[in-house]
Order: sequence, then structure tokens, then C-alpha cells
Amino acid sequence: MSPLDDEPRCPGCRRGQRRRTRFGLAILAKVKSANWYDGLPVRRRLLNLLTALSLLLCGALCALWVRSYLRTDTVCVVRGRTLLYWESSRGAVAFALYTGFPPSDEPVVQEASVRGWAWQTTQGRDRYRGVKRTFGFYWYSMATPPGSVQRIVHLPDAAVLLAGAFLPALRAARWWRSRQGPKPGTCARCGYDLRATPDRCPECGAAATIPA
Repeated sequence: MSPLDDEPRCPGCRRGQRRRTRFGLAILAKVKSANWYDGLPVRRRLLNLLTALSLLLCGALCALWVRSYLRTDTVCVVRGRTLLYWESSRGAVAFALYTGFPPSDEPVVQEASVRGWAWQTTQGRDRYRGVKRTFGFYWYSMATPPGSVQRIVHLPDAAVLLAGAFLPALRAARWWRSRQGPKPGTCARCGYDLRATPDRCPECGAAATIPA
């Protein structure tokens, strides 16, 4: 037996450990008994999180859309001979990737070559004015013999905003349909088809209140 086993344990330490255990169990019980936790599957919580993020993205895109007609924001990242270029201007965003790019006299590129990245704000301009676009979309790729590759994609802000608003609009439509009342044979909470499981919804775990 080790000499440490013969030493009496500290009663105060044991009382503190019991208090911490009771506190942790109390917090866990409150979390489990919360309404937002009961019957809320991981899939539903993930969709709620994605919907909230999509709404934040839509708000940021709306502000960027308005700002693009007043100011041009350019972000440039340089790693070795690879250049990543992002620009918001005149209701559109442009992404450019240059591999093996030659030296440039553009101030934002020169600053990024020294610091690794740079952000420049200038008066509203349209770098791609005169470029033929299809509904505001534009794609360009070119490789030169010395090993330089240029890839440019041009997207209208409206298209990016519609893509970001798709999930919130879909969830809003489902919420509106749920206010009209569940269809016969479906779950009153999530609308899942209960014909195969009439007693309990396998999607959200709610007990069936409408006979299948």
C-alpha cells in the first residue's frame, strides 16, 4: 500500500467536489428540460443555424450592393506567385485567381505583395466595363506560355442575394403552410408523413395528435 493511501482525505475537498457535482447536474437538468431542447433533432437545429446565417449574409449583401455604387472595395491576397483578387463594384462582385502572375503596378497588389494581403477602397468604378456578360455573369480563363494562369468569375449581386435568400424563403414558406393547419395523417409539429408510424413522429419525436 502506498504511504499516500494512509493519509486521511480532506473533508473540505470532498464537500467541494460534491457541490461541483450537484451544480453540474443541476445545469444539465435545466438544459435537458428547456423547451428548445426537447424534441428538437439535430437536423432541425442545424437548419435553424443555417437559416440565421443566411439571413445575416443577405443583410450584408444588401449593404454591400448599395455600397458598391458609391465605393469600390478591393481585397487582394498574395501567396508566393499566387494572387487572389476580390472586388465589389457597380452591383457586382468579381473573383480572380492568378497563378504565376507577373509584377503589377496596381497599388493594392503591390501592398499585398509586401504584407500578404491588402484592402483598398476607391471611388465607384467598373473594372469590367465593356466586357460582354450574359445576364451579368462573366467567366474568363487564360493560360500564357511562361506559366501564368488567369481565372476570373463575375457575379451580379442580385444572383448572390437570391442564392443566399433561398433557404430563409423556403423555411418561411414551410412555416406559413404550418399555420394553415396540418394535413390529415401528418405531424402537427413538422408535417412529417405519419402513415407508417401513426403513434409518434420519427422526425421530431412528437406524439401524434391527428389520427393517420
